[in-house]
Amino acid sequence: MKSLNYLLVCVLLCITLTGCDSKQGNENTALPSPIITPVPSTELTSIPTNSVEPLHPWTWKKIGKGDLNVFHTKDGIILYPEPITYIGLKGHSGKDFTLGTTTAYFMRDSDQQFSSPETLEIAMKPLAMGTGFTVKNQLFPADGMSMKMASGGLVRSDGDQKNLWLLSEDGNSANPILSTKGYDELNIKVKTDKANSGESKYSLNWGSDPHPMANGMKIAFVSNRNGILSVKRGQSVYIVNKDGSNEKLLIDSQKYGNLTIVGTAKDLVAAETDKHSLIIVNTTSGEVKELPVNGSSIAISPDGAKVLFRKVVEASVQKDLWLLNVENGKETMVAGFPQGYFFNTAGEWSPDGAKYAFYGNGIEVIDKTKGYRDNNILLIIDSASSTMSSYGKPEGTANIYPLGTNHWIDAMHVLVYLDDDTTWIAKIRE
Repeated sequence: MKSLNYLLVCVLLCITLTGCDSKQGNENTALPSPIITPVPSTELTSIPTNSVEPLHPWTWKKIGKGDLNVFHTKDGIILYPEPITYIGLKGHSGKDFTLGTTTAYFMRDSDQQFSSPETLEIAMKPLAMGTGFTVKNQLFPADGMSMKMASGGLVRSDGDQKNLWLLSEDGNSANPILSTKGYDELNIKVKTDKANSGESKYSLNWGSDPHPMANGMKIAFVSNRNGILSVKRGQSVYIVNKDGSNEKLLIDSQKYGNLTIVGTAKDLVAAETDKHSLIIVNTTSGEVKELPVNGSSIAISPDGAKVLFRKVVEASVQKDLWLLNVENGKETMVAGFPQGYFFNTAGEWSPDGAKYAFYGNGIEVIDKTKGYRDNNILLIIDSASSTMSSYGKPEGTANIYPLGTNHWIDAMHVLVYLDDDTTWIAKIRE
């Protein structure tokens, strides 16, 4: 009897342990549980099942037609057509590029897979200056002459370099930003200046090349007004609020030589001198840094931490790309440039300043009938490690258009334009 009781206890213990293991172990390796017959109930019960479709990994995803740019709104992302303004390429002549009827796309920020963007047909409309169109109550330029600011407004310079203009929200009017007090008097002096004649003749540039900063609340620009009558003629850098207030000289050509704006980042303005040094000014503190990089600067990162540049040796721009640390002036060569490719056209920094995307132009020309090199790939520079990664191009597609634009959607996705007039999204690997 004791043996029978002992055997019964062992059986019950085994059943109990088996049931526990089936709950705690992996469902693919669990031992079978004992069959339990449910007790009938008068209440109807249901267990909700959330069948989540697994996210399939992808590197390239086709998004739509046209060369697209990105604008962030409060509730999503607008991908809008960016006209190609390059003359003599892709069948375009020197005539003004007309947008006609085309497509824009809208995506919610939460749609990380970009699987179902909303397609919006749009048509060109005349603006007070140039042409444009409206998407989701946002005005966009269509002629390549105006610049879309983070604040949502459009800013542009006029053909005679006399002023900068801010377009109204509907595009029906354009308001001058700069005060032109003194322009007429100075322009007369320039025209009658004896030294200003023949091939060396200079024209007055009151304001051009606008670079919005501080979320579009301020604009950096160039002008030669302060030194056009002096021996040291050259462009200086100015800054002004978008409403035209607080206009002031920021970097003087009389001290640094002729200046070109490299870019803006937060409260920083970066400009390059004709001697290939870099001047960086903090518009809040007034601090000025002169960094003798002896190179051709390409772009300053949005966080203001790095400047991408190429060295200049005996007036020749070198192939290698370098990163300059703005804080300490340290220069680091970018490693990993693929053999057989070169840097030709500036790309774009990611919004967080961590990466830089551009098209590596292939030395080899595949299609001899095209007027440009068509063996091109997407290259991404990692700012922290100063290394480069190749993303190639979408498999089985047309070639990347070498002078097309690329724009970051966010820190992990970049738009790439192909020469069959399609735009793709490349997902950046971690």
